[in-house]
Amino acid sequence: MKLRISLDEFVAAAAHAYEKYFTGDELDEMAKTQLAMKNGQNHTMSPELAQKVRSSSAIIQRDINAATSLIGARLGKEVGSQIQMEHPEWVKLAAPAPAAQK
Repeated sequence: MKLRISLDEFVAAAAHAYEKYFTGDELDEMAKTQLAMKNGQNHTMSPELAQKVRSSSAIIQRDINAATSLIGARLGKEVGSQIQMEHPEWVKLAAPAPAAQK
């Protein structure tokens, strides 16, 4: 599975979530603030943008989690299928679910 993971997919999922809620100018301002902090410089974003970031963070995280879960599920399915083809003896067939009682 490690060989199949593309970090670019995860970065794209996060970028898409942020692009959904922020304008290009807002994203530029957030990036400048992060870069300044990284370099030990003082740069603060506007109070309005800071509030928008705070109020949007939970929904953005939810969107990122949903997108990355789909990536993981797809990778898991691909790897599972490959394992089943290469080592059918490792995969036990599931018994059918019992019929529901009425």
